[in-house]
Amino acid sequence: MSLPNFPIPNLDTTLKEAGRVLELILPPEQFQRYQSALRRQEAELQEIHARFAAQVAGRENWATEDFKNRLLSCPDPIPTSTALPVLLQPSAAQGTPELEGGPQLARAAALLWAAAKIHSDPRLLEGDAALEQTQRSELFSACREPGETRDQIKVYPDSLHAVLLYRGSAFPLQLLSPSRDPLLLPQIHSQLLGAVRTPPRASLPLPASPCSLTALERPAWHAVREGLLSGEGAGSLRTLESAVLALALEECPPPDPRDPAAALTSIQLGSPKTRGMRHYDKVLNLVLYSDGSAGLLFEHTAVDGMVAGLLAQALWSLSEEELQKQHPPLETMAPTLVQPLDFSLEAPPSPRAGPASTRTSCFEYRPLPGALSVLGGSRGLLDASLTFSLQLGLKQAFIEEEEEGGSRAFLMVTPTHVRHVTRTSGSRAPSTRFARHFLVLTPTTLTRFSLPSQALQARPL
Repeated sequence: MSLPNFPIPNLDTTLKEAGRVLELILPPEQFQRYQSALRRQEAELQEIHARFAAQVAGRENWATEDFKNRLLSCPDPIPTSTALPVLLQPSAAQGTPELEGGPQLARAAALLWAAAKIHSDPRLLEGDAALEQTQRSELFSACREPGETRDQIKVYPDSLHAVLLYRGSAFPLQLLSPSRDPLLLPQIHSQLLGAVRTPPRASLPLPASPCSLTALERPAWHAVREGLLSGEGAGSLRTLESAVLALALEECPPPDPRDPAAALTSIQLGSPKTRGMRHYDKVLNLVLYSDGSAGLLFEHTAVDGMVAGLLAQALWSLSEEELQKQHPPLETMAPTLVQPLDFSLEAPPSPRAGPASTRTSCFEYRPLPGALSVLGGSRGLLDASLTFSLQLGLKQAFIEEEEEGGSRAFLMVTPTHVRHVTRTSGSRAPSTRFARHFLVLTPTTLTRFSLPSQALQARPL
């Protein structure tokens, strides 16, 4: 299916629509001042629009290109800027009885297997719909590499391994065979079991991996990373950054699903005792707690909320099916000691702690039965629904700030990751494909200021 380029807006149409809306919401005298100012500057606006149209002509998706470039140029730390957390619903499977290590390792192995399966067969994620190819191609084996003034998303297409983050160390785990087929679940599990049972190397300082350094401001992390690449730990750093994904095994208390705000914050930032257990440069992190609770952490610069939701649904479904299967015993199920990567970090700098005032506030949006099908048949209704939802979120954020006597200024940027324009017909709404099984933080980008982010909990229709 060929997806057309993102269109160039028509200035006359835009101004006409802006005037229609402003006439409804502005007092008459203010609207007249707006019209007068517009008439005085009409020629200048036409000249600016002509230069803009010439600049973006022929570009596949100029809107997202510019938006993405701005995010990649943002020096703010990823944890409080573009990290997108998702809380998966609890597993309904009992787990394979032959797997040791409790529910944490069993579900971790199943989710790793599901990720490898989707990576090797993207149709499991796309289904019968055309998924935006750029985002899918930057979902696995992708890393945000810091630059002096601008970062870049680098993809490692030949990667066959994942990386396990456990007790401050990073362990490489084989995830795919040389033919790019996912390893069997017991084979993945045996590596996990071997890694957690590997005695720590006393010569390695803690944290032994530079993951915590990815929480620094981007220019600071760039400077430290350049030093690592020129030292003995360059190979280990490349192994870490080229992984298909990162898996963090948490030893802190699992998040309470009754408190979605705290749960999402835990996935996004970790606990004070487990700092450094997220590889924020990695586009996809899996987070597993001791009771098998699981979450996902995306780098939103590369992946939009729609693709994140589709992946959350696919990972949940595939991992549940795999956990319910009876796996025959294999010799490879015996734990194999896995040595951690050595980065030779003698005195790693400590990342700046996140603002003490950082909070996540949640509200729930429950569409009526069949609402998504109706909205899917009309782009105007769908846009109105999204706009009203955003307004509710902003209102909730301002109310909470006023109740606490706060007057902090913040800048919210709502991303428009469309990359391509998809023209569809019929009333089937794509959103119904992932209307359950996960809780996702709505994609908001924070610039310079701390902002309470909103979360939407998807419910079965």
